[in-house]
Amino acid sequence: MVGVGARCLAPGPPSASWRAARCHCC
Repeated sequence: MVGVGARCLAPGPPSASWRAARCHCC
């Protein structure tokens, strides 16, 4: 969860993108 989420949200600001990135990575 931390590795995948952090890795996906790495290239972008941890805001609205975080949710989208987390879902995309998942």
